[in-house]
Amino acid sequence: MLPTTNGIWELKTSDVRVFGWFVARSVFIIAEVDGAAKIKANSLYTGYMNSALHRRSTLNLDQPKFIVGDYSDVL
Repeated sequence: MLPTTNGIWELKTSDVRVFGWFVARSVFIIAEVDGAAKIKANSLYTGYMNSALHRRSTLNLDQPKFIVGDYSDVL
C-alpha cells in the first residue's frame, strides 16, 4: 500500500493494482483496478492515478473528500 499524490493510494498485490482514496479512517473507495503486468508493461500508473482523481472530483462527497496522511492515519 503506497500513498501517492493528492490523497490517491495504490494498493498492491503481486498480480493486482488498486487505486483509490480513504474517505475516512479504514474506509477505502476503489476507483480503478487492473492487472499489475498490464500496468507495468504499458506504464499506466499515472493514467490510473489521474482517473481516480477525476472520479473523486465528480462525486458529491462531504468535504474533505479524502483524508491525508500515512498508514497510521488511514488504517
